[in-house]
Amino acid sequence: MSYNPSKDKKLQANVKREQHAVFSTDALVNHSPTEFRLTFFDTWITRKTESGGMSQNKDVVAEVVLTPAHFKILVSAMKDNLKKYESRFGDVSLPKGKGPQAESRHDTEGLAYR
Repeated sequence: MSYNPSKDKKLQANVKREQHAVFSTDALVNHSPTEFRLTFFDTWITRKTESGGMSQNKDVVAEVVLTPAHFKILVSAMKDNLKKYESRFGDVSLPKGKGPQAESRHDTEGLAYR
């Protein structure tokens, strides 16, 4: 009998009662030398300002802090899952003007996805 690691993997996850799934329309990724911080937002109102710019009200719906190694594993898993998704359902296209926007935050660097 041969060993099949994909058959032998089992996951048991206990969901904390106070935790629940959230919907996010925006995310910010910051990092420092010791961590990556993922902040997820739900944008609930966007309006033009008097000066012609845009103003947004957002609620932080979740924040996750990872070690650099765990962040790299997550990025790899997300890339793999997106590749599998697109091979099954077709390419995911981004709306015009959407994608990573560089932002500077104190001693961290980050990307905001809009």
